Amino acid sequence: MSLRPIGVLLDRVAAMQKGIVQFTVLTEAEKPIVDKLGFPVLLDLVSLKIPFPQRGIYTTAKFAKEHPDTVRRYMRAYVEALHYFKTRKEETIQIMRKYSRMEDRNVLEHTWSWFTQNMPESPYPPLEGYQNVLQEMALTNPKAAAVNARELVDVRFVKELEDAGFIENLYRK
Repeated sequence: MSLRPIGVLLDRVAAMQKGIVQFTVLTEAEKPIVDKLGFPVLLDLVSLKIPFPQRGIYTTAKFAKEHPDTVRRYMRAYVEALHYFKTRKEETIQIMRKYSRMEDRNVLEHTWSWFTQNMPESPYPPLEGYQNVLQEMALTNPKAAAVNARELVDVRFVKELEDAGFIENLYRK
């Protein structure tokens, strides 16, 4: 068995349909597409509830130190975008349709629903998930075992928004 990088979802699905590959990794949001094609789920990683950093916003420590106001404004806009996504279903589905070029309403609704349930209002990085990644890395790089995930993530910008009541006020409206 070998692992092949194939590309985006539709390329991976096409490769499965043609028998080029025998399995692929999908997000929960992509599941309805392969369900329609009759491909069974072999392993549902989400159901295992293993903390893992599936999404994130990354910058360098240097940039955050030198441009904290830019990072602060970006995080504020990101939190506002999360709120919009969660509270404006129809508008969000139209945006998703436009940029994903997906016309299947069921897939779009499933995707919206899944992300709405799984994106936290306060987007703190999943420290336990990053620690799990470090443990895996330590299997091939022993230095990773000495690293604490807290040293790698900066939660201050989300914490500032939360402490100021910004996030709570967004969802109260």
